[in-house]
Amino acid sequence: MSYREYVPWVLEYSDSTTTMDARIRLTFLLFTSCVLIVNGYKSATISFNQDTSVTLRNPFRGFMAYSLTTNPNTTSFPTSLEYQYINMSDVNPAQDQYDFSSIEAFANDAVQRGNHFVFRVVVDYPGMGSLVPAYLTQGAAAVTFTSYTSYGGGQSPDYNNTRLITAMTHLIAALGRAYDGDKRIAAIELGLLGFYGEWHTFVDSGNQPPFAPRSVQITILNAWNASFNITPLVNSQDEYQYWSSSDASTSQSGYARYKNIGRFDDNFGVQTYNASNPDDANNFYYRAIAAGDGDSWKYTMRGGEVQPTIQQDQFKNPTPSTVQPFLPAVNAVHTSWLLNDNLFEPASDFIRRTGCVSFHGLQLYLSNLYARSDNTTLYIQATIVNTGVAPFYYPLSLYASVDGGVSVVFSGTPNSYGGNSSTVVSATVPLSSTSSSSSVLRLWLSSSHALSNNPIFLGNNKMDASGGLNLQLQRNTSSGAVISERRHDGGAPPATDTETVASPSTFSSDGRTSVTGPQTSVQGGSSSAQR
Repeated sequence: MSYREYVPWVLEYSDSTTTMDARIRLTFLLFTSCVLIVNGYKSATISFNQDTSVTLRNPFRGFMAYSLTTNPNTTSFPTSLEYQYINMSDVNPAQDQYDFSSIEAFANDAVQRGNHFVFRVVVDYPGMGSLVPAYLTQGAAAVTFTSYTSYGGGQSPDYNNTRLITAMTHLIAALGRAYDGDKRIAAIELGLLGFYGEWHTFVDSGNQPPFAPRSVQITILNAWNASFNITPLVNSQDEYQYWSSSDASTSQSGYARYKNIGRFDDNFGVQTYNASNPDDANNFYYRAIAAGDGDSWKYTMRGGEVQPTIQQDQFKNPTPSTVQPFLPAVNAVHTSWLLNDNLFEPASDFIRRTGCVSFHGLQLYLSNLYARSDNTTLYIQATIVNTGVAPFYYPLSLYASVDGGVSVVFSGTPNSYGGNSSTVVSATVPLSSTSSSSSVLRLWLSSSHALSNNPIFLGNNKMDASGGLNLQLQRNTSSGAVISERRHDGGAPPATDTETVASPSTFSSDGRTSVTGPQTSVQGGSSSAQR
């Protein structure tokens, strides 16, 4: 094959008076753009295959490691997220005094690498001793502790202590003032209560410290809920064990009550989804359903951590019988991201592990584009398919421009729940009479929470470096109409990957008529196309 790579499409067009079956083979040209040809006053539909290789670093999804600031050997694996535990004793050194310099340093370092930051504040990390601020252990009503020996041992605080709980709620409010809506932060894990901030005090042997009573849990949940309206929050799925859908509403804590608190699974791959027994009460999947919270992923983010003891084995081929298969679990609980530091170290199964990035969260691509024009305007409908397992949890829009002119936002959202769900969005883009005969239609996704150095890519071939899909238009400059013209680089393109499409519909009065056509096949990506 020459330096040009052909990926052909079949285009079909018609008008209101004459039906044509003029099929024009179009090509994507390596380092250039797809040519979209529309006869003046006629319409056309073009279909696209998906290329997941270009979306491996899309924001708010995939695998994440501990902060690359503290673990610099993690740069070889595609990621858009970094993680760190934050000690309460560091950020709250004195009563109602806060020092967020550690959070700032981690967040700023992550952003410089094009990554978002996720963190969790902890007061009891086994093996590290107490992380309760020293001022709370002194004076009247000082916090007391229960010793334990599991997981390296530690000191579990008395979660009935009013000074401790007040300090936690005040800290949460301060974090909300500082970070709600901060585009550097992808999500915040609630933490604070229990071992590792995972809302439990389970032990494998010896003395088990008491956990926070439900009234204290609700107090902490209320504080988070009141302090954050924009930045997604996620709490440990272990919290499901403390309530059920039959409890009074004041004791429940699902999506119906807390609209911005999702879940994270800190035991992913061990107690996530039992495919042979989905009703296994020890698994996240069933716990959520039993709590009446099974569909909360549609509205609130889900993340997690691959259980550290299986991180070496999760992607072995074959997967050990003691490890729950990865893809069924992701599909069942709809995770957008997972902490898995081990993935980022060199290993022989790099390509297999890289491919699994594509199954997290949002995975959008342009599957069909319908266009018609007159001498001043290009009318577009775009079908956007989500082959991932979750939606995008921030506002998301699709934009278009011609020849770098005015940017026009499509009506309707490109966002959808996943599982090959789709949306149809429409736009009316002005055509300049002064434009050259060869114009470029550019489409791109945009969110105010994406970073400028890591834009959101559609999963399509030949995206430009800033996340745009460029389609070349051939125009008649005298009439302003887009004209028909065969356009490829000589010779017959390969016959592979060609798709036919249904005849395009016309716009309805609200511009939301669906474009019909066959479901396109999903083309998996390779690690060689990482960005």
